Amino acid sequence: MIAIRNAGIDFLPGFVSAALVFANMSTANTSLFVASRTLYGIAVKLDHHNHPLLSVFRHTTKAGVPVAAIFASCIFAPLAYLQCGGGNAQELLGVFSQIETLACLIVWLCQCLAFIRFYNGFASTYGYARFLAIMLTPTADSRPGQRPTTAPPMTTLTPPPHSRRQRTSARSAARY
Repeated sequence: MIAIRNAGIDFLPGFVSAALVFANMSTANTSLFVASRTLYGIAVKLDHHNHPLLSVFRHTTKAGVPVAAIFASCIFAPLAYLQCGGGNAQELLGVFSQIETLACLIVWLCQCLAFIRFYNGFASTYGYARFLAIMLTPTADSRPGQRPTTAPPMTTLTPPPHSRRQRTSARSAARY
């Protein structure tokens, strides 16, 4: 900010500050989303008879929002104010920050592994070429002024017919 002011650009420090606030709020929103959905997922998977305290986090609103898990995740938000303290408070904040960073990396790793398993399962069933054709189909966002394209319906993702009769009926149905 000081260098920008020394350069004589008056509007840029406010713009950079606004961009940093926006980036921080976006990161906080993402972290809250990941934490609440992870807590909800754990509560759903565990047996509520053996873990009655976690059964509170299983409940959602009609829209599917796990409110209790969101509130439980928000409990840790005031820990950010430990940065204002000195000495031991900052060391404690550093430990919490490292734990949260590791947890986010584990979540991203699980998402990557889930996609790899989906990719291999889809490709082994329908073939790699069909997978690439679906994934690389351009959408309306990539072609301004064009009609939105939709993914093919799941009925078209059936494996190719094996008998001649099936191929003939598929061709005649395609004509009409």
